[in-house]
Amino acid sequence: MKYDQIPLSRLSRAAVSIERRLGWHPFHSDERTHYRVVGRMVQRVRLEQGEDERCLELFEHIPPLPRRLFHEGFREGISFRVDDDAYVLHGMYLRLFVGWDLLARAGEAFGVRTHFAGENSLEYSVVVGKWSLGSVLEALATARAFALVAADLAHDARDGIPHTVGEIRGLIRTAREVLLEDSASERPGTASRAEGKGDQRWHAEQTSLFPEGTE
Repeated sequence: MKYDQIPLSRLSRAAVSIERRLGWHPFHSDERTHYRVVGRMVQRVRLEQGEDERCLELFEHIPPLPRRLFHEGFREGISFRVDDDAYVLHGMYLRLFVGWDLLARAGEAFGVRTHFAGENSLEYSVVVGKWSLGSVLEALATARAFALVAADLAHDARDGIPHTVGEIRGLIRTAREVLLEDSASERPGTASRAEGKGDQRWHAEQTSLFPEGTE
C-alpha cells in the first residue's frame, strides 16, 4: 500500500473533477488507486500487487497526517506492507557512509530494519506494530529521525568525528521525541491553513490529481 495526500487547493483545475462524497473512490483509469476527500485534504492509497480493497479499511481511522512528519504532494508517498506478521513502513533509502553499520545497530532499538541495497545505498524500514494512528505517527517520526541522524553522522564521518552505538541511539531518541512533540501541536488535517503561502513554483506545476503513468 502506498499512501500520500495533498491539499485540495494544490490540485488546481483537477480539484473540480474529483468525487467529494464520503468514502473511497477509485480513479477512473487506475482501479488500484483510490482517493477520498477529508476536509480540505485529499488522501490517496495505491494498492500493490496481491492487495485488495479490504486494505483500504486500514486507513478508515487515519486522518491526513501532520506536515511536520509527512510532506504531502502526490510527488512522493510512503509505503506500508506486512512483513513477519507486522505492519512495516518501508522503501526508504540512505546514502552509505563510513560508520553506517553503527547507525543500523542503534536503529534496532526503535524497530528500524536495515538492508544493504547495493552500490552505495542503504534501504531501511520501520516496524509499525499494532495498526493505529499513534503507531503510524511514531513510525514516521522514527523514520525521519533516523534519516536526520544519518545525515549528521555522514558529515561527522567526513570530519573524522567518531560515535558509539549508545550515542547514536540517544541522537535518534532525541530527534524522534522532538518530531513527535512538534507534530502534536498540529491537528491532523490542518496543513491546509498554509494554503497559498508555500512554494508558488511547485504550486503552479501541480495540475494533475494523479501523476503521469497512472492515467
